[in-house]
Amino acid sequence: METICPNSHCRFDLSLFPITIELDSQYRNLCCPICGSTIEVDIKEVTDLGVFYDEETRDYVKWASPMEAAAHSELVDELDLGQLKIRIRAKTRDFQKIFYEAVLVFIKDNEIFSSQLFAPPENYRKYGIRILPPVLLQPNGSFLDVRFELKGGFKGTIAIPAAATHAVTDQNDRVSNGSALLVWPDFKRPDWKDHSNESYPGWKDYFVYFATADGSVRTEWMRIVGKDPSDQIRLDGVTPKGELGFAPEYIELSAEVTKGGMSRKYKASFAVGLKGPPNLAQPTKDKVLHLAVDFGTSNTCFYYLVPGQGPEPYPQPLSLNDRTHSIVKGLELESDLRHTWLPGFKNQTLIPSELTFPKQPHEVFNETTELRPVTHYTIPPLKWRSEEQKLISTGFKWQQSTEPSLIAGHYLDLQEMYLGLVLRLAIAELVSRDELLGGFNVHPCKVELTITYPLAMSEAKYGQLLQSWERARTRIGGLIGVTISHSATVDESLAGEIGTVAEGAGQRIFIDVGGGTTDIAVVEQLSDQAGTRETFIVDSVRYAGNDFLLALSAEERGAKISSKPLIELQRRIRAENQTLLQDRSTFNDSQPQQDKARAALNRFLGGLTQYLARIVAFRVDQLGASSPQKPIDIYLLGNGWRFASFASNRTQTGGPSDKEAITQELKTRLVKELELFKNANIISDIPQFAIHHPADPKTVVARGALLAVNESSGDLDKGEPRTFMGSDVKVVLPGKSQSLRWNSPVPRDLGASAVGVYISNPLIAFESPRVPDYQFPDAPMTNLDEVNIGPSVHENGRLVKNAFNVYLERWYKRFLSGKWI
Repeated sequence: METICPNSHCRFDLSLFPITIELDSQYRNLCCPICGSTIEVDIKEVTDLGVFYDEETRDYVKWASPMEAAAHSELVDELDLGQLKIRIRAKTRDFQKIFYEAVLVFIKDNEIFSSQLFAPPENYRKYGIRILPPVLLQPNGSFLDVRFELKGGFKGTIAIPAAATHAVTDQNDRVSNGSALLVWPDFKRPDWKDHSNESYPGWKDYFVYFATADGSVRTEWMRIVGKDPSDQIRLDGVTPKGELGFAPEYIELSAEVTKGGMSRKYKASFAVGLKGPPNLAQPTKDKVLHLAVDFGTSNTCFYYLVPGQGPEPYPQPLSLNDRTHSIVKGLELESDLRHTWLPGFKNQTLIPSELTFPKQPHEVFNETTELRPVTHYTIPPLKWRSEEQKLISTGFKWQQSTEPSLIAGHYLDLQEMYLGLVLRLAIAELVSRDELLGGFNVHPCKVELTITYPLAMSEAKYGQLLQSWERARTRIGGLIGVTISHSATVDESLAGEIGTVAEGAGQRIFIDVGGGTTDIAVVEQLSDQAGTRETFIVDSVRYAGNDFLLALSAEERGAKISSKPLIELQRRIRAENQTLLQDRSTFNDSQPQQDKARAALNRFLGGLTQYLARIVAFRVDQLGASSPQKPIDIYLLGNGWRFASFASNRTQTGGPSDKEAITQELKTRLVKELELFKNANIISDIPQFAIHHPADPKTVVARGALLAVNESSGDLDKGEPRTFMGSDVKVVLPGKSQSLRWNSPVPRDLGASAVGVYISNPLIAFESPRVPDYQFPDAPMTNLDEVNIGPSVHENGRLVKNAFNVYLERWYKRFLSGKWI
């Protein structure tokens, strides 16, 4: 306490003055006996007396026991400061009343969680409550003994009526009777200004969740309190969960607990204790981190690049991790399908392009006007959980592929919901890393985003996809404090080719089989130097891995070869790989049905091989006499090619044998197909070729997108396929018709709108099948060359699509099961 006179001409030390002065809530000043100057006394705490000044009530307060507080509303204590004595008149306050009347205690393996508090959050702030170890549950379990220290230096012990919920871990690390109190993300980030004085808001995007498996505890509500008085929200329900717009500092729970047939209300509170905040006050460089995303039909992945880092910056995959802060541990939310918490990623690069709901998706859409993440939906973990197929939505990159079909009309909503959530997870990962947005190698609050898309996506669908991204960025932009700028779009054909990073000169074919599309690039690299690459084909076809699974499925659109719905097949094939198709139960324990599945797989691979053979033939035709001297390297990209390993006779899975099985299977099939082309004099001989299957076939698209932007000096906005006719066609124009050979380049100007376009001379393996007209589902079976494919390949006086692509998309995949579906 300051006792020196503030008058510079006096500076008398009042502690030498032999007098007693009384202070209370009204009189808090001393006067210098020499010069009369007023000395402002600012006694906030007197730890020797257990006294503190309450700014709210403007009283000195002295802590007292319940009996003492009842007997004396005011007490006087004396403080010795040398010869000067200060007598403080203080109001008594019962320390018992600042704690809960009854407390719910969370215990795991006989230990009370250290973050647990035993008073309302406001009291912790106001009275500086500090819990001192040990905190003991009395032997009868009805009271909790708590040692504590309060503002003013007062220490004491209190016995609080208590109910304990015990979680126990068994020898297999499984927890019974567990509870979970979670906050995401596990950090806080303040408002910030960069060196140019531009302001950025702090991170305000948080989710909280409480759940318990203890049947005696029925939660009523959860209250979350932030730093500012206005930062407060209450979430009601047995399993309270929701989204916050502020960083939580305290969480309070209210629950009804049944013990011995009697029920009583208990409360619990917790200090959240988020990490941070980081020191963003340092000046940062002007470099902005680049982020690319490959939003796939089945999986999504990210790559990032720090410009100027090293002589040749190179993109790196962004592996996501669980950024959850667990306050109470013991209940794994992912194990129960009712919970919609964020997935527990661990160095995970591929994120399922799926959403899961706590009940069937169409029910959620019918009941709720505004769907919110965690509350109504989340991204499922990369594993199979029995019966979850009823709760999953997938395929929403495309309206006609959205499952379940009952919510296909909401596919754009699903896109926005998913993209907003996966982008949140990606930015949280970047912010959590010191070498990225958590440090100073790049601007910590800016990201430039590159988006990929398939050329098979029409202009309208492409525009809608960009709108979904825009809405997602806008929704979370003000919450995460990071400005996400859409810098470029790159088609998946180009991105896959560039992302493979094949070195040296040569002829190359890149064919990327995903869940929804197959994307192709055919190039010749003239040398290692930039700008010496010539592109011949960039194409995209809606024929891919999910078409095979749909043919197997028990859906109305499937052949019911399997007894399982499409979503279950998709999720289990991702989690269990080959074992799903080897599992007889997938096919109702029927060997004939399992044989039908293998036959459907052969047809599916046959379609891919037929198209690949046409591409090889097209390039050989272009090379002419020089083709024998120019071997072709074929790169198999995307996860869809793993189906080729299922077709082999291998009995073991995993490891390098997967790659060997895929490349060998495709080589055998391609040679057989090219033999047919040779016999039909379409090619003079089978060219030399090598098949490569990269170690990361799925992530090359996101990597290539960043490389494409980095090396491009031109426009990367939406282009159109550069392909070839794929089959001989007859084009009927007003007053005339013309024939086009299979290797005619497309797009092609016709000079007039076509009346019709017909396949006139199918290539090898088409075999002129009889098909229904895809434009008229009830039409009788007819010859393929009688069906007008004009609506699919013709647009405003131009041929714009490969005729073989139309065949694969409209007919072939409908015959994968051996019958028309």
